[in-house]
Amino acid sequence: MSKRKWFILRFLGLAVMALASSACPQALAQAVLPTWPPLAVAELKDYCRQKGHMPSNNEEIDQVLIKIYTKLQGNPPDAATQPTTNGSWRVLGNVKISLDGIARNAPLAAWRKDPPQNWNALGSMTLVVVTDGQKDCFAWVSALEGTPLRDGNNEAIIVGGRCEPPL
Repeated sequence: MSKRKWFILRFLGLAVMALASSACPQALAQAVLPTWPPLAVAELKDYCRQKGHMPSNNEEIDQVLIKIYTKLQGNPPDAATQPTTNGSWRVLGNVKISLDGIARNAPLAAWRKDPPQNWNALGSMTLVVVTDGQKDCFAWVSALEGTPLRDGNNEAIIVGGRCEPPL
């Protein structure tokens, strides 16, 4: 995603968020949240282009986690807000990243129609990102009940990405 496009999406997202969050939380979810998974996947692919692989340990995951958090929040985390571990997840605010082989060749088309039953972000408006630490990743954002947000066709909004490192 180009910087210009990102700034335009970010500006529109912040404007919609400011209007919708006070008036109608559902409008916020429908307008802004679907932009989060593509942003996360773009950050992971960018990391892969620079490093030759997806993030594969906590230090590398934290670098991407902080970049994604900063783009979503508009500011970097303060000293008191740093990535933590919760089970297999690295967490910063409402962004979670896990290193899991499930991302490798994941059946995203099937999951869009019927996401795994155990997918619950334990809260709304949480960006969930999974990478295999090599070249595959996917991301989704939770709706009010904590399950993947769905589009107008009632399909879960799950965005996948594959990075081929530079030669």
